[in-house]
Amino acid sequence: MHLRFVGRLGLADAVTVANAAVGFLAVVAATVD
Repeated sequence: MHLRFVGRLGLADAVTVANAAVGFLAVVAATVD
């Protein structure tokens, strides 16, 4: 199920998810620090 979901993702979707993850981690890092 997870692999099928990943397989359905396009390049733009992957970039969007990656950017969201990086932004989230940046906020967490700023909050913790």
